Amino acid sequence: MELDPQKIMPFAVVPATLEILPYLIPRMSELQPSFICFDAAAPFGYLLAEHMKIPAVCSMSALPMPMADREKESSRRSEQGRQVLDATSAALAEKYGLNFNHNYAYTCYSDYNIVWCSRYWHEDSSEFSPEQFHYWGPLTSQRKGIASGPGSDAVSTTLCNLSGRLVLCSLGTMATGDAFGKFGAAVVDFFQKLCRAAALLQKELPDVQLVLSAGKSTDLVEEGGRVTSLFGEQVPSNVVVARSLDQLALLEKASAFVTHCGQNSSSEAVLAGVPVVAAPFFGDQPLNAHRFISLGCGLLQSYVDVPAKTSDKQFRPDLDRVSSESLATAIRRVLEEPQFGEAMRTLREKEEGEPVDEKLQSLYKFIAGHQAVQPS
Repeated sequence: MELDPQKIMPFAVVPATLEILPYLIPRMSELQPSFICFDAAAPFGYLLAEHMKIPAVCSMSALPMPMADREKESSRRSEQGRQVLDATSAALAEKYGLNFNHNYAYTCYSDYNIVWCSRYWHEDSSEFSPEQFHYWGPLTSQRKGIASGPGSDAVSTTLCNLSGRLVLCSLGTMATGDAFGKFGAAVVDFFQKLCRAAALLQKELPDVQLVLSAGKSTDLVEEGGRVTSLFGEQVPSNVVVARSLDQLALLEKASAFVTHCGQNSSSEAVLAGVPVVAAPFFGDQPLNAHRFISLGCGLLQSYVDVPAKTSDKQFRPDLDRVSSESLATAIRRVLEEPQFGEAMRTLREKEEGEPVDEKLQSLYKFIAGHQAVQPS
């Protein structure tokens, strides 16, 4: 049975808080931190700060949930699930005197929240107070992956000999890896159509080279150091494939990015100033794709509604929404029409935001102000 992380997560992080706090409280009491920074979906960090009466700083890689939706989040759970969450909140109150609203399991907002994008990127940011929600711009990891597995030598050779334009293609690590059981049919369809689209582009744009991150669950065939087949579809000569790629290095060379619009990939595309062909699947991907399109930073090729319908949390792909011809047209337009790159470069300028030292000064001021009002 395929488990949906969005459904099981509250029943992991909320009850786990009861198990983690007895370990965290004595150790943090020894360390005496000035403040605690925690992920928005880590209630144990939020409640630890409450217990110790020290400043709490929430770090949010995804966009804040609208307040009205946040207040009724637990209503999406089954009756039995809500009983588990109710019992956990009651135990936290009895054992530690901590009042925790389990509607906030994903969204433990504090008095100081760091949102890792700009207000310009967050279309609905107006309800989030600048005094409480601080938009610091995109956060990207220091991941330094390399092309690995079948096709890695071909990728290295292509980059060394690259003289034309590069299109990077990736659907992320979830849909092509651990969650392939849920998304596999759409992944297969997309990769097959992408190969056919590349064959069409080869005639129109012979200088364009596609580099594709296939993921660990993709069925592929390697011959002579080069991947020649993806899910039974012939890989044309203008496409090189590897299981995984150094995405940051490739984005520095890329002229376009075919992406699932995950948060990391979206931030990396923005910082590289590379226009996108957006192919979202789930989670925050449709929302990120919608923002790219609304800002004129690329074109959409999606099996799902963008933005996703809030009432429909299931992945129900319509494979007819994307064709090899539509993919080829989207890639060609993003490469050939300058307005997409110009819009992405404008977005990059907006996303950089204020200098880092000013952001840190804001954080220090909050911590100092919180400490000043604490009883001695």
